Amino acid sequence: MNYCFRYTHFLLLFFYFCLQFIVQNAFALDNKYSLSSSVVKIHLTAKSFDISEPWNTSTISGTGTGFVIKGHRIITNAHIVEDNTFIEVQLDGESKRYKASISFVSHETDLALITLDDQSFFDKVKPLELGELPDIHQKVSLYGYPVGGDALSITEGVISRIEYQNYVHSDLSYLAIQVDAAVNYGNSGGPAIVEKKVVGVVMQFDNEDDNSGGYIIPVNLLKRFLKDIDDGNFDGIPNLPIRTQYLESTALREGYYKLPADKSGILITKVCANTEAEDVLQQGDIITAIDGKKIENNGKVFGADNTRFVFLHYIDMHQMNDILKLNIVRKGKSKQINLPLKDITIADQEFDQDPRYFIYGGYVFVAKKYAKDCLTTKEYKISEDKDKIDTLTLVNVLSTSYNTGTHDLAPMNITTVNQQRFNSFKEFYCLISTAKTPIILLKDSLGISLAIDREVANKTNDETLEKYQIHKAQSAEVDQWEKNNSCVN
Repeated sequence: MNYCFRYTHFLLLFFYFCLQFIVQNAFALDNKYSLSSSVVKIHLTAKSFDISEPWNTSTISGTGTGFVIKGHRIITNAHIVEDNTFIEVQLDGESKRYKASISFVSHETDLALITLDDQSFFDKVKPLELGELPDIHQKVSLYGYPVGGDALSITEGVISRIEYQNYVHSDLSYLAIQVDAAVNYGNSGGPAIVEKKVVGVVMQFDNEDDNSGGYIIPVNLLKRFLKDIDDGNFDGIPNLPIRTQYLESTALREGYYKLPADKSGILITKVCANTEAEDVLQQGDIITAIDGKKIENNGKVFGADNTRFVFLHYIDMHQMNDILKLNIVRKGKSKQINLPLKDITIADQEFDQDPRYFIYGGYVFVAKKYAKDCLTTKEYKISEDKDKIDTLTLVNVLSTSYNTGTHDLAPMNITTVNQQRFNSFKEFYCLISTAKTPIILLKDSLGISLAIDREVANKTNDETLEKYQIHKAQSAEVDQWEKNNSCVN
Protein backbone atom coordinates (compact mmCIF):
# COMPACT_ATOMS: atom_id res chain seq x y z
CA MET A 1 0.00 0.00 0.00
CA ASN A 2 2.76 2.43 1.00
CA TYR A 3 4.77 1.31 -2.03
CA CYS A 4 1.87 2.01 -4.41
CA PHE A 5 1.24 5.39 -2.80
CA ARG A 6 4.89 6.42 -3.10
CA TYR A 7 5.04 5.21 -6.71
CA THR A 8 1.86 7.09 -7.65
CA HIS A 9 3.12 10.21 -5.86
CA PHE A 10 6.43 9.95 -7.74
CA LEU A 11 4.65 9.65 -11.10
CA LEU A 12 2.45 12.66 -10.36
CA LEU A 13 5.47 14.78 -9.45
CA PHE A 14 7.30 13.55 -12.53
CA PHE A 15 4.42 14.46 -14.85
CA TYR A 16 3.97 17.79 -13.07
CA PHE A 17 7.60 18.81 -13.62
CA CYS A 18 7.53 17.55 -17.23
CA LEU A 19 4.40 19.59 -17.94
CA GLN A 20 5.94 22.66 -16.32
CA PHE A 21 9.12 22.21 -18.39
CA ILE A 22 7.12 21.89 -21.61
CA VAL A 23 4.97 24.94 -20.86
CA GLN A 24 7.93 27.11 -19.90
CA ASN A 25 9.94 26.12 -22.95
CA ALA A 26 6.96 26.51 -25.23
CA PHE A 27 6.43 30.01 -23.82
CA ALA A 28 10.10 30.81 -24.28
CA LEU A 29 10.05 29.46 -27.82
CA ASP A 30 6.93 31.45 -28.59
CA ASN A 31 8.56 34.64 -27.28
CA LYS A 32 11.73 33.90 -29.20
CA TYR A 33 9.74 33.16 -32.35
CA SER A 34 7.63 36.31 -32.12
CA LEU A 35 10.57 38.64 -31.57
CA SER A 36 13.00 37.05 -34.01
CA SER A 37 10.35 37.02 -36.71
CA SER A 38 9.19 40.55 -35.93
CA VAL A 39 12.54 42.36 -35.94
CA VAL A 40 14.10 42.42 -39.41
CA LYS A 41 17.45 43.34 -40.88
CA ILE A 42 17.28 45.95 -43.63
CA HIS A 43 19.82 45.89 -46.47
CA LEU A 44 19.98 48.89 -48.73
CA THR A 45 21.92 50.51 -51.50
CA ALA A 46 21.78 54.30 -51.58
CA LYS A 47 23.15 57.21 -53.55
CA SER A 48 25.93 59.26 -52.01
CA PHE A 49 26.94 62.80 -52.95
CA ASP A 50 29.92 65.05 -52.32
CA ILE A 51 28.57 68.58 -52.21
CA SER A 52 31.86 70.02 -53.52
CA GLU A 53 31.60 67.66 -56.53
CA PRO A 54 27.84 67.46 -57.10
CA TRP A 55 28.21 65.81 -60.51
CA ASN A 56 29.67 62.71 -58.85
CA THR A 57 27.11 60.17 -57.71
CA SER A 58 28.40 57.08 -55.96
CA THR A 59 26.58 54.26 -54.23
CA ILE A 60 26.98 52.96 -50.73
CA SER A 61 25.66 49.82 -49.07
CA GLY A 62 24.49 49.61 -45.50
CA THR A 63 22.23 47.86 -43.05
CA GLY A 64 19.73 48.86 -40.44
CA THR A 65 16.87 47.46 -38.42
CA GLY A 66 13.11 47.48 -38.71
CA PHE A 67 10.16 45.75 -37.09
CA VAL A 68 6.81 44.45 -38.22
CA ILE A 69 3.54 45.98 -37.06
CA LYS A 70 -0.03 45.03 -37.92
CA GLY A 71 -1.24 45.57 -41.45
CA HIS A 72 1.76 43.89 -43.13
CA ARG A 73 3.91 46.96 -42.49
CA ILE A 74 7.49 47.50 -41.35
CA ILE A 75 8.70 50.50 -39.33
CA THR A 76 12.25 51.84 -39.53
CA ASN A 77 14.14 55.15 -39.49
CA ALA A 78 13.92 57.68 -42.31
CA HIS A 79 17.70 58.15 -42.32
CA ILE A 80 18.18 54.43 -43.04
CA VAL A 81 16.22 54.54 -46.30
CA GLU A 82 17.18 58.07 -47.40
CA ASP A 83 18.37 58.36 -51.04
CA ASN A 84 17.82 54.62 -51.47
CA THR A 85 18.04 52.84 -54.79
CA PHE A 86 17.33 49.31 -53.55
CA ILE A 87 15.95 47.94 -50.26
CA GLU A 88 15.73 44.36 -49.01
CA VAL A 89 14.46 42.83 -45.78
CA GLN A 90 15.81 39.70 -44.11
CA LEU A 91 14.51 37.63 -41.21
CA ASP A 92 16.73 36.52 -38.36
CA GLY A 93 18.40 33.21 -39.15
CA GLU A 94 17.32 33.16 -42.82
CA SER A 95 19.38 33.79 -45.93
CA LYS A 96 16.49 34.82 -48.16
CA ARG A 97 15.97 38.53 -48.73
CA TYR A 98 12.69 40.19 -49.69
CA LYS A 99 12.49 43.25 -51.92
CA ALA A 100 10.96 46.27 -50.17
CA SER A 101 9.80 49.77 -51.04
CA ILE A 102 9.05 52.93 -49.09
CA SER A 103 5.39 53.75 -48.58
CA PHE A 104 5.64 56.79 -46.30
CA VAL A 105 8.44 58.78 -44.70
CA SER A 106 8.65 61.53 -42.09
CA HIS A 107 12.15 62.98 -42.27
CA GLU A 108 11.23 65.44 -39.53
CA THR A 109 10.71 62.69 -36.93
CA ASP A 110 13.05 60.17 -38.60
CA LEU A 111 10.35 57.58 -39.23
CA ALA A 112 9.59 55.53 -42.33
CA LEU A 113 7.14 52.81 -43.26
CA ILE A 114 8.13 50.19 -45.82
CA THR A 115 6.20 47.39 -47.45
CA LEU A 116 7.20 44.22 -49.28
CA ASP A 117 6.37 43.04 -52.78
CA ASP A 118 6.07 39.43 -51.57
CA GLN A 119 3.23 39.42 -49.06
CA SER A 120 3.83 35.75 -48.19
CA PHE A 121 6.65 37.04 -45.99
CA PHE A 122 4.07 38.05 -43.40
CA ASP A 123 2.58 34.54 -43.14
CA LYS A 124 5.38 33.55 -40.77
CA VAL A 125 5.72 36.90 -39.01
CA LYS A 126 4.12 37.97 -35.76
CA PRO A 127 3.56 41.76 -35.63
CA LEU A 128 4.66 43.64 -32.54
CA GLU A 129 2.11 45.44 -30.43
CA LEU A 130 2.50 49.14 -29.72
CA GLY A 131 2.47 50.13 -26.06
CA GLU A 132 2.38 53.43 -24.23
CA LEU A 133 5.00 55.99 -23.23
CA PRO A 134 7.14 54.30 -20.55
CA ASP A 135 7.99 55.62 -17.12
CA ILE A 136 11.39 56.87 -16.00
CA HIS A 137 13.61 54.05 -14.64
CA GLN A 138 11.60 51.30 -16.31
CA LYS A 139 13.66 48.47 -17.76
CA VAL A 140 13.88 48.49 -21.56
CA SER A 141 15.26 46.09 -24.17
CA LEU A 142 16.57 47.27 -27.54
CA TYR A 143 16.46 44.86 -30.49
CA GLY A 144 18.54 45.31 -33.61
CA TYR A 145 21.22 44.19 -35.99
CA PRO A 146 24.38 46.15 -35.16
CA VAL A 147 27.26 45.92 -37.61
CA GLY A 148 29.76 43.16 -37.03
CA GLY A 149 27.29 40.27 -37.00
CA ASP A 150 24.20 38.80 -38.64
CA ALA A 151 22.27 37.63 -35.60
CA LEU A 152 19.62 39.60 -33.76
CA SER A 153 21.16 41.51 -30.85
CA ILE A 154 19.45 42.48 -27.60
CA THR A 155 20.77 45.08 -25.18
CA GLU A 156 19.09 46.02 -21.94
CA GLY A 157 19.01 49.09 -19.74
CA VAL A 158 16.66 51.57 -18.13
CA ILE A 159 14.80 54.69 -19.23
CA SER A 160 16.99 57.60 -18.11
CA ARG A 161 15.09 60.68 -19.30
CA ILE A 162 12.14 61.66 -21.45
CA GLU A 163 12.42 65.22 -22.73
CA TYR A 164 12.65 67.44 -25.79
CA GLN A 165 15.82 66.66 -27.76
CA ASN A 166 17.42 67.49 -31.10
CA TYR A 167 16.88 64.84 -33.79
CA VAL A 168 20.15 64.42 -35.70
CA HIS A 169 18.52 63.53 -39.02
CA SER A 170 16.31 66.61 -39.36
CA ASP A 171 18.00 68.95 -36.86
CA LEU A 172 14.54 69.59 -35.42
CA SER A 173 13.51 69.03 -31.81
CA TYR A 174 10.89 66.56 -30.59
CA LEU A 175 10.24 64.43 -27.55
CA ALA A 176 12.86 61.69 -27.16
CA ILE A 177 13.60 58.91 -24.69
CA GLN A 178 17.15 58.55 -23.42
CA VAL A 179 18.23 55.04 -22.42
CA ASP A 180 21.43 53.69 -20.92
CA ALA A 181 21.30 50.50 -23.03
CA ALA A 182 24.16 50.15 -25.52
CA VAL A 183 23.36 51.35 -29.05
CA ASN A 184 25.66 50.62 -31.99
CA TYR A 185 25.69 51.31 -35.72
CA GLY A 186 22.96 49.21 -37.31
CA ASN A 187 20.67 49.33 -34.26
CA SER A 188 18.81 52.31 -35.73
CA GLY A 189 15.21 51.53 -36.63
CA GLY A 190 14.85 48.70 -34.14
CA PRO A 191 12.14 48.51 -31.46
CA ALA A 192 12.54 49.43 -27.82
CA ILE A 193 10.52 46.91 -25.82
CA VAL A 194 8.97 47.26 -22.37
CA GLU A 195 6.78 44.40 -21.11
CA LYS A 196 6.59 42.84 -24.60
CA LYS A 197 5.28 46.04 -26.23
CA VAL A 198 6.99 48.66 -28.41
CA VAL A 199 7.61 51.92 -26.54
CA GLY A 200 9.83 53.53 -29.16
CA VAL A 201 12.13 53.31 -32.18
CA VAL A 202 15.91 53.48 -31.86
CA MET A 203 17.34 56.49 -33.71
CA GLN A 204 20.57 58.36 -34.41
CA PHE A 205 22.16 60.40 -31.68
CA ASP A 206 24.94 62.98 -31.68
CA ASN A 207 27.81 60.81 -30.48
CA GLU A 208 27.44 57.42 -32.09
CA ASP A 209 31.02 56.52 -31.12
CA ASP A 210 29.78 56.30 -27.55
CA ASN A 211 27.79 53.08 -27.25
CA SER A 212 27.02 53.52 -23.56
CA GLY A 213 23.51 54.72 -24.34
CA GLY A 214 21.28 56.30 -26.93
CA TYR A 215 17.91 57.80 -27.84
CA ILE A 216 14.65 56.38 -29.08
CA ILE A 217 11.68 58.01 -30.78
CA PRO A 218 8.76 57.62 -28.35
CA VAL A 219 5.83 55.44 -29.33
CA ASN A 220 3.36 58.34 -29.18
CA LEU A 221 5.20 60.02 -32.09
CA LEU A 222 5.09 56.70 -33.96
CA LYS A 223 1.35 56.44 -33.35
CA ARG A 224 0.94 60.03 -34.52
CA PHE A 225 2.79 59.15 -37.76
CA LEU A 226 0.58 56.09 -38.32
CA LYS A 227 -2.59 58.10 -37.72
CA ASP A 228 -1.38 60.73 -40.20
CA ILE A 229 -1.02 58.17 -42.99
CA ASP A 230 -4.35 56.42 -42.32
CA ASP A 231 -5.91 58.27 -45.25
CA GLY A 232 -3.09 57.28 -47.63
CA ASN A 233 -1.25 60.60 -47.40
CA PHE A 234 1.45 61.97 -45.12
CA ASP A 235 0.40 65.52 -44.30
CA GLY A 236 3.26 66.41 -41.96
CA ILE A 237 3.63 67.96 -38.53
CA PRO A 238 2.05 71.31 -37.68
CA ASN A 239 4.20 74.28 -36.75
CA LEU A 240 3.16 76.95 -34.25
CA PRO A 241 3.88 80.17 -36.22
CA ILE A 242 4.90 82.33 -33.28
CA ARG A 243 8.01 82.94 -31.17
CA THR A 244 7.84 82.79 -27.39
CA GLN A 245 9.76 83.58 -24.23
CA TYR A 246 9.54 81.89 -20.86
CA LEU A 247 8.25 83.99 -17.97
CA GLU A 248 10.44 82.79 -15.11
CA SER A 249 11.43 86.39 -14.37
CA THR A 250 9.14 87.77 -11.65
CA ALA A 251 9.92 91.34 -12.73
CA LEU A 252 8.85 90.62 -16.31
CA ARG A 253 5.85 88.45 -15.42
CA GLU A 254 4.32 90.30 -12.49
CA GLY A 255 6.09 93.66 -12.59
CA TYR A 256 5.75 94.53 -16.27
CA TYR A 257 2.92 92.33 -17.61
CA LYS A 258 0.95 92.37 -14.33
CA LEU A 259 0.20 88.65 -14.54
CA PRO A 260 -1.55 87.57 -11.32
CA ALA A 261 0.50 85.37 -9.00
CA ASP A 262 -1.93 82.47 -9.44
CA LYS A 263 -1.37 82.40 -13.23
CA SER A 264 1.60 81.24 -15.27
CA GLY A 265 2.47 80.98 -18.94
CA ILE A 266 4.73 81.99 -21.79
CA LEU A 267 5.03 85.31 -23.58
CA ILE A 268 4.45 85.72 -27.34
CA THR A 269 7.34 87.81 -28.67
CA LYS A 270 6.55 87.54 -32.37
CA VAL A 271 3.67 86.42 -34.60
CA CYS A 272 4.75 85.18 -38.04
CA ALA A 273 3.40 87.04 -41.06
CA ASN A 274 0.99 85.41 -43.52
CA THR A 275 -0.15 82.72 -41.07
CA GLU A 276 -3.44 81.96 -39.33
CA ALA A 277 -1.85 83.07 -36.05
CA GLU A 278 -1.97 86.70 -37.25
CA ASP A 279 -5.76 86.63 -37.08
CA VAL A 280 -6.04 85.54 -33.44
CA LEU A 281 -2.76 86.23 -31.61
CA GLN A 282 -0.70 89.34 -30.86
CA GLN A 283 2.74 90.19 -29.64
CA GLY A 284 2.53 90.57 -25.86
CA ASP A 285 -0.15 87.89 -25.40
CA ILE A 286 0.60 85.40 -22.62
CA ILE A 287 -0.40 81.79 -23.31
CA THR A 288 -1.53 80.23 -20.04
CA ALA A 289 -2.93 76.90 -21.25
CA ILE A 290 -2.82 74.65 -24.31
CA ASP A 291 -5.74 72.30 -25.00
CA GLY A 292 -6.85 72.84 -21.42
CA LYS A 293 -3.43 72.00 -19.94
CA LYS A 294 -1.79 74.66 -17.79
CA ILE A 295 1.58 76.00 -18.99
CA GLU A 296 4.17 76.75 -16.32
CA ASN A 297 6.44 79.78 -16.49
CA ASN A 298 9.28 77.56 -17.78
CA GLY A 299 7.18 76.36 -20.73
CA LYS A 300 6.47 72.94 -19.24
CA VAL A 301 3.06 71.29 -19.14
CA PHE A 302 1.98 68.73 -16.55
CA GLY A 303 0.09 65.87 -18.15
CA ALA A 304 -2.68 63.77 -16.62
CA ASP A 305 -0.18 60.96 -15.94
CA ASN A 306 2.14 63.35 -14.05
CA THR A 307 4.44 63.76 -17.04
CA ARG A 308 6.06 67.14 -17.60
CA PHE A 309 7.00 68.07 -21.16
CA VAL A 310 7.68 71.33 -22.95
CA PHE A 311 4.46 72.78 -24.40
CA LEU A 312 5.64 72.31 -28.00
CA HIS A 313 5.21 68.54 -27.64
CA TYR A 314 1.44 68.96 -27.43
CA ILE A 315 1.46 70.82 -30.74
CA ASP A 316 3.58 68.07 -32.33
CA MET A 317 0.94 65.52 -31.36
CA HIS A 318 -1.75 67.32 -33.37
CA GLN A 319 -2.49 66.57 -37.01
CA MET A 320 -2.41 69.20 -39.72
CA ASN A 321 -5.57 71.33 -39.84
CA ASP A 322 -6.52 70.47 -36.27
CA ILE A 323 -7.81 73.28 -34.05
CA LEU A 324 -5.42 74.21 -31.25
CA LYS A 325 -7.21 75.58 -28.19
CA LEU A 326 -5.25 78.25 -26.32
CA ASN A 327 -6.00 80.23 -23.18
CA ILE A 328 -4.33 83.63 -23.22
CA VAL A 329 -4.10 86.78 -21.19
CA ARG A 330 -4.15 89.96 -23.29
CA LYS A 331 -3.70 93.28 -21.52
CA GLY A 332 -4.86 91.74 -18.26
CA LYS A 333 -7.95 90.04 -19.70
CA SER A 334 -8.35 86.28 -20.16
CA LYS A 335 -9.47 84.95 -23.54
CA GLN A 336 -9.91 81.60 -25.27
CA ILE A 337 -8.46 81.27 -28.76
CA ASN A 338 -8.99 78.64 -31.47
CA LEU A 339 -6.01 78.47 -33.81
CA PRO A 340 -6.24 76.34 -37.01
CA LEU A 341 -2.95 74.46 -37.45
CA LYS A 342 -2.22 75.03 -41.14
CA ASP A 343 1.47 75.96 -40.98
CA ILE A 344 3.66 72.90 -41.59
CA THR A 345 7.03 72.09 -40.00
CA ILE A 346 9.75 71.81 -42.64
CA ALA A 347 13.36 70.81 -42.00
CA ASP A 348 16.05 73.07 -43.43
CA GLN A 349 17.80 70.10 -45.06
CA GLU A 350 16.80 68.61 -48.39
CA PHE A 351 16.08 64.88 -48.44
CA ASP A 352 15.85 62.30 -51.20
CA GLN A 353 16.94 64.80 -53.83
CA ASP A 354 19.93 64.90 -56.17
CA PRO A 355 22.13 68.01 -55.89
CA ARG A 356 21.01 71.01 -57.92
CA TYR A 357 24.07 72.59 -59.47
CA PHE A 358 25.53 74.62 -62.32
CA ILE A 359 29.17 74.88 -63.44
CA TYR A 360 30.29 78.01 -65.25
CA GLY A 361 33.87 79.10 -65.98
CA GLY A 362 35.21 76.51 -63.55
CA TYR A 363 32.99 77.82 -60.76
CA VAL A 364 30.68 75.24 -59.16
CA PHE A 365 27.40 76.65 -57.81
CA VAL A 366 24.97 74.57 -55.73
CA ALA A 367 21.37 75.50 -54.92
CA LYS A 368 19.71 74.70 -51.62
CA LYS A 369 16.31 75.39 -50.15
CA TYR A 370 16.15 78.76 -48.39
CA ALA A 371 15.50 78.45 -44.66
CA LYS A 372 12.66 80.88 -44.02
CA ASP A 373 12.53 82.76 -40.74
CA CYS A 374 9.55 83.99 -38.77
CA LEU A 375 8.99 87.62 -39.76
CA THR A 376 6.38 90.00 -38.41
CA THR A 377 4.17 91.77 -40.95
CA LYS A 378 6.32 94.89 -40.65
CA GLU A 379 9.55 92.90 -41.13
CA TYR A 380 8.05 90.98 -44.05
CA LYS A 381 7.10 94.15 -45.94
CA ILE A 382 10.66 95.52 -45.91
CA SER A 383 12.50 92.20 -46.26
CA GLU A 384 14.53 91.76 -49.44
CA ASP A 385 14.29 87.98 -49.05
CA LYS A 386 10.56 87.64 -48.36
CA ASP A 387 9.99 85.75 -51.64
CA LYS A 388 13.27 83.82 -51.59
CA ILE A 389 13.07 80.11 -52.43
CA ASP A 390 16.69 79.02 -52.90
CA THR A 391 20.15 80.02 -51.81
CA LEU A 392 23.14 79.68 -54.17
CA THR A 393 26.58 78.82 -52.88
CA LEU A 394 29.92 78.73 -54.67
CA VAL A 395 31.14 75.38 -53.34
CA ASN A 396 34.23 74.73 -55.47
CA VAL A 397 36.60 76.42 -57.91
CA LEU A 398 38.05 74.16 -60.59
CA SER A 399 41.52 75.59 -61.03
CA THR A 400 42.34 77.00 -64.46
CA SER A 401 44.59 79.75 -65.72
CA TYR A 402 41.49 81.91 -66.09
CA ASN A 403 40.29 81.92 -62.48
CA THR A 404 43.56 82.49 -60.64
CA GLY A 405 43.17 84.27 -57.31
CA THR A 406 39.60 83.13 -56.66
CA HIS A 407 40.17 79.63 -55.29
CA ASP A 408 39.87 80.70 -51.66
CA LEU A 409 36.42 82.26 -52.12
CA ALA A 410 34.57 78.95 -51.76
CA PRO A 411 32.30 78.54 -49.92
CA MET A 412 30.61 81.83 -50.81
CA ASN A 413 26.88 82.50 -50.52
CA ILE A 414 25.85 84.53 -53.57
CA THR A 415 23.23 87.26 -53.06
CA THR A 416 23.43 89.30 -56.30
CA VAL A 417 24.37 88.85 -59.96
CA ASN A 418 25.35 92.15 -61.61
CA GLN A 419 23.71 93.99 -58.70
CA GLN A 420 20.42 92.12 -59.17
CA ARG A 421 18.94 89.99 -56.42
CA PHE A 422 17.37 86.62 -57.22
CA ASN A 423 14.86 84.43 -55.40
CA SER A 424 15.42 81.03 -56.99
CA PHE A 425 17.98 78.80 -58.66
CA LYS A 426 16.24 79.42 -61.97
CA GLU A 427 16.52 83.21 -61.61
CA PHE A 428 20.22 82.87 -60.72
CA TYR A 429 20.88 80.68 -63.76
CA CYS A 430 18.96 83.02 -66.08
CA LEU A 431 20.84 86.08 -64.84
CA ILE A 432 24.14 84.42 -65.72
CA SER A 433 23.11 82.71 -68.95
CA THR A 434 21.50 85.87 -70.43
CA ALA A 435 24.10 88.36 -69.19
CA LYS A 436 25.47 90.75 -71.84
CA THR A 437 28.10 92.52 -69.77
CA PRO A 438 31.80 91.60 -70.37
CA ILE A 439 32.19 90.89 -66.65
CA ILE A 440 29.59 89.06 -64.57
CA LEU A 441 29.91 90.32 -61.01
CA LEU A 442 28.67 88.15 -58.14
CA LYS A 443 28.54 89.35 -54.53
CA ASP A 444 27.75 87.91 -51.13
CA SER A 445 25.99 89.60 -48.21
CA LEU A 446 29.29 91.10 -46.98
CA GLY A 447 30.05 92.65 -50.34
CA ILE A 448 32.80 90.16 -51.25
CA SER A 449 32.97 90.04 -55.06
CA LEU A 450 33.64 87.38 -57.67
CA ALA A 451 34.23 88.63 -61.22
CA ILE A 452 33.77 86.22 -64.13
CA ASP A 453 34.97 87.11 -67.63
CA ARG A 454 31.90 86.11 -69.61
CA GLU A 455 33.64 85.59 -72.98
CA VAL A 456 36.44 83.51 -71.46
CA ALA A 457 34.01 81.45 -69.39
CA ASN A 458 31.86 80.64 -72.43
CA LYS A 459 34.88 79.63 -74.52
CA THR A 460 36.64 77.52 -71.89
CA ASN A 461 33.74 75.87 -70.07
CA ASP A 462 33.75 72.68 -72.16
CA GLU A 463 37.54 72.49 -71.98
CA THR A 464 37.44 72.74 -68.18
CA LEU A 465 34.79 70.05 -67.93
CA GLU A 466 36.84 67.72 -70.11
CA LYS A 467 40.01 68.43 -68.11
CA TYR A 468 38.31 67.44 -64.86
CA GLN A 469 36.40 64.56 -66.51
CA ILE A 470 33.05 66.04 -65.57
CA HIS A 471 30.36 64.40 -67.66
CA LYS A 472 27.53 66.72 -66.61
CA ALA A 473 27.90 70.50 -66.32
CA GLN A 474 24.51 70.98 -64.67
CA SER A 475 21.64 69.18 -63.00
CA ALA A 476 18.52 67.97 -64.79
CA GLU A 477 16.33 71.03 -64.22
CA VAL A 478 18.89 73.27 -65.91
CA ASP A 479 18.75 71.00 -68.96
CA GLN A 480 14.99 71.43 -68.98
CA TRP A 481 15.22 75.24 -68.73
CA GLU A 482 17.58 75.26 -71.71
CA LYS A 483 15.35 72.93 -73.69
CA ASN A 484 12.31 75.14 -73.06
CA ASN A 485 14.18 78.42 -73.58
CA SER A 486 12.94 79.41 -70.13
CA CYS A 487 15.36 82.32 -69.81
CA VAL A 488 14.39 84.12 -73.01
CA ASN A 489 13.42 87.69 -72.16
